[in-house]
Amino acid sequence: MHSFRLIVVALLFAHAGVLLGQDSRVPTLDDFMGLQIITAAEISPDGRRVAFTTFENDFEENKDMTQLWVVSVDAGEPLQLTHGDDSVGEFEWSSDGQMLAFMRHGKLSFIRANGGEAVTPKIEAKDIGNLRFGPGARALYFTSGPKDKSLMEACEERYGSYNVVREDGGFKHIWKVDLGEDMGFGDEPEQLTQGRDYSVVEFALSPDGEHIAFSTWRSPHMADLLEGRVFMLAAAGGEAVLLDDSPGVKSNILWRPDGERITYSNGASFPEYADIVVTDSEGADPQTYAMADYNPNLVRFSEKGIVFSAGDRTTMNLYALDPANGNIAQLSSGESRTRGYTYSRDGAAHAYLSAAEQALTELVVVDGDGQPSTHRVFGSTG
Repeated sequence: MHSFRLIVVALLFAHAGVLLGQDSRVPTLDDFMGLQIITAAEISPDGRRVAFTTFENDFEENKDMTQLWVVSVDAGEPLQLTHGDDSVGEFEWSSDGQMLAFMRHGKLSFIRANGGEAVTPKIEAKDIGNLRFGPGARALYFTSGPKDKSLMEACEERYGSYNVVREDGGFKHIWKVDLGEDMGFGDEPEQLTQGRDYSVVEFALSPDGEHIAFSTWRSPHMADLLEGRVFMLAAAGGEAVLLDDSPGVKSNILWRPDGERITYSNGASFPEYADIVVTDSEGADPQTYAMADYNPNLVRFSEKGIVFSAGDRTTMNLYALDPANGNIAQLSSGESRTRGYTYSRDGAAHAYLSAAEQALTELVVVDGDGQPSTHRVFGSTG
């Protein structure tokens, strides 16, 4: 039987007593605006901990802040990993579950999961994203564009320090950097894909770390999003092999644990829902499953099937597609709006964010043993 652990509730810290019924007065807008809210979560590969980010308004400094936290699935006290004036963006667990990579103010950093100082190696690349660790956390893969140092310096001199929210015109490619001791780089980053024939949108590393499946647009421009393609590349580099050039937006690439097949979604047109595609690692024997009732966000691919989340009117639910017969089963209860599903490596545990009616976001962890139990963790920012 699955054990449900509600480990962070109505996140989170500021004014928690007011919102959770410990104060008899009616909450004000200022109470809500002062809350820290969970924005994203990811369970560690071993299923023992969950990393998550919180959002909070800083009215004194006239800005908002996002910080990185980690909490045990056994519902211990959450540990704040990052502090300071810069917000955390994307983050990713290392494959051994011992550290996290994250982006902050446009820079790539690493930090131990049990806390300590973050390490920010120097890297000449811009718009880093899609952070993925190789097996054993010996290498980090990511997408980036080449950094035009003179242009960046000129822009900063003219406009001051700033963050780029969205940029058109920069071709993205896959990079790899070997990791050394103390969370530093063992060598200079290596660019694995090249040129202006395509711009990489996302990628997935095979379970054995030997291959990379990735999706592209013909260019970085939004006008080309329906011209998506899927390629396969050796993780050591070399020539990319085209697997799928059919029309559509291709995303959510996942590997099956045995490394024999991949799956991804393909939205051929708007406003039609995206279909689910399954093929082998060489692009042979592709199978397409039409999604007439769901717009799938793929979460996990295993021998048992493909797990995806999709909206159903005002709720978001979890479903499983059986590739053997095309049947779809609903896995979640549908009692609240859920999102951000993330699974441990073996699939035995998963975490997600849940927001019931008239409630703030909660972080829920489900594991595979024990009786159902609920844990609430509160703190205070003062």
